[in-house]
Amino acid sequence: MTTTTATRSMTEFYLVGQGVTELLGAKLPSNRQVFGLFLHFHMTDKQPVQSAAKEVIDQVLPFWEKARIPTGASQHCIRKVEDFPRLNKNEKAQRLSNTAT
Repeated sequence: MTTTTATRSMTEFYLVGQGVTELLGAKLPSNRQVFGLFLHFHMTDKQPVQSAAKEVIDQVLPFWEKARIPTGASQHCIRKVEDFPRLNKNEKAQRLSNTAT
C-alpha cells in the first residue's frame, strides 16, 4: 500500500499561495482568501466549479451580512466567483508569454 504525501509546494496555487480551508476571524475576507477557498474546494476537494463557488458564497455571505454590505442575489455572487479561474488562467498565460520572450 503506497501513500503519497502532499508537501506545501505541491499544494500551493499560483498568485494565492496556500489554499484556505475555511474563513476564520471577524474581518472581511480578502479577494485572495476567497479565491484561495475556491481553489481549495475546486482543486483539492475536486468539486465542480459551480458547487465550489456556491460553498464559497455560503461561507462569505455571513461576513457581508454582519458588515451590512448589500449583496445581490446569490446566483449573481456565484457567477462572479466562477469567473475567478478564467481571470487567473488569463494572468497565468500572460505571465508565461512574457517570460518566453
